[in-house]
Amino acid sequence: MILIVKRNVPPSYLLGRGIKQTESDYKLFDLCPDEYLSGKRRFPKFKNSIYNAKQVKKALLKSQFNKCCYCESKPLAPRDLAIEHFRPKSEVRQTRSTEKEYPGYYWLSYEWDNLLLSCHECNSGYKGILFPLANPHHRARCHHDDISLEQPLFIHPATQNPRKHIQFEDESPKALTPIGETTIEGLGLCRSSLRERRFEKLQLLKTFLDIVECAKKKPRDSDLRAVAGKAQEFLKAAILPDAEYSSMAQDFMLRRQVLGVTRQSA
Repeated sequence: MILIVKRNVPPSYLLGRGIKQTESDYKLFDLCPDEYLSGKRRFPKFKNSIYNAKQVKKALLKSQFNKCCYCESKPLAPRDLAIEHFRPKSEVRQTRSTEKEYPGYYWLSYEWDNLLLSCHECNSGYKGILFPLANPHHRARCHHDDISLEQPLFIHPATQNPRKHIQFEDESPKALTPIGETTIEGLGLCRSSLRERRFEKLQLLKTFLDIVECAKKKPRDSDLRAVAGKAQEFLKAAILPDAEYSSMAQDFMLRRQVLGVTRQSA
């Protein structure tokens, strides 16, 4: 995971239709709060046309470099990244084995800070409606509650620097904090398919790094120097924020002490 820097001003679609729909949901809840809290009454279908509007998704794609906000995978097409509500909008679970809690964070359905883009596996395969808190008794249940009292156990990559919680040893993410540990487990960041993709990227990094180091030992080999130059360009690009699995690449380069790499800090 990397820190995601989103634009400060939300897309106009959220400021217009999003705010209007949120106010409508406030009124619905206040008519019969107990029924919504029990799950007996549910909100009408949330407006996908608002939070998934073209301008909203375009802004998220730009800020996330077309990568999943959690695992940093780049799908074959940007359309394969789906809108992710960091705090689930319709219902929520503290753990996979606990009962669902209602009505979910309905008042954040169109809130810019709550919207991200994630791949299908991270979103539907693992996270779903899971949203663990260190203090579950302080969970905000409606728009009247103080959400600042919550202490989420998942990293929010647009408000927290994930690099302070998770680092990599080769293709495997390692937790530095309890939040990092819960995030890795809850989002499946150690799943085999993801580790295989990271491993392939890591092998490329090792191969190109070997070429660079070999060229240093043979400074008179002009052909090798030319190839090494291309390899070094690849290595430098691999640690940039727009690169797939750039956090893994940064930690690999840092261990090998090449290219003057430093971990992101914000």
